[in-house]
Amino acid sequence: MVDLIALARGTALADADDGAVDEEAIEAAASPDELLLELMDLVALAFPTVLHEQTIRFVKNEDGKRPALSDLDGKGAVDARQRPDLGHSDSEVLDFINHLLAQLADATFRQGNVRVLVGHIVVRDNVHGGRDVNLYDDESGTAELVMTRVFDRSELRWLFFTPELFAALNDSAAKEVEQQVHLDRALAGADRPLVAVMLANNESGVIQPVAQVARRVREAGGLLLVDAVQALGRIDIDLGALD
Repeated sequence: MVDLIALARGTALADADDGAVDEEAIEAAASPDELLLELMDLVALAFPTVLHEQTIRFVKNEDGKRPALSDLDGKGAVDARQRPDLGHSDSEVLDFINHLLAQLADATFRQGNVRVLVGHIVVRDNVHGGRDVNLYDDESGTAELVMTRVFDRSELRWLFFTPELFAALNDSAAKEVEQQVHLDRALAGADRPLVAVMLANNESGVIQPVAQVARRVREAGGLLLVDAVQALGRIDIDLGALD
């Protein structure tokens, strides 16, 4: 199965036990803008309908040093397209949203000396095809707006899980079922089939479900050849999960 979370998440700063600052990790850390885009992507995976508004609420974690996800809400348009089943775990998505909130708190503190541990983030589509993002601090009991960011249409092109993608996946669902049936018939008709597949295509960027293919080939008693060279360094690869 494609690691959908790896496509949307950022890179975390490891917490040092001695409180030392890792300068190289800080250099490599994502900016607030990058983290907000990743957050939008992950929230898109948490709901079955394309959203035009997202609200992410959080409180302090157990040690009081990090924000922890407390509630997630989304509003879809009346004619919003349904997101197809992508085979991911909702609990994993929520875990990474929770993790991303801690990164965002660190990033806003580095760049703007603002660290919100109790609050909420509201993301809304605007009339210009972009999105307005507001960060509120709720610790005093009253929502205080502490950060506003407007992403225009061109910046949203960096999002992976877009309404356009969900629509395309829905439209191609019937074709995918047909291809799966074709693969099953081909495997069943060979004594020891040899199947070759690319993990990631170098021209189209399509990522193939290698783990699913491996399972089917194994059940058929066949051999599988995987060309993964184009994927190395571009997506997270867990060889154990692909086998």
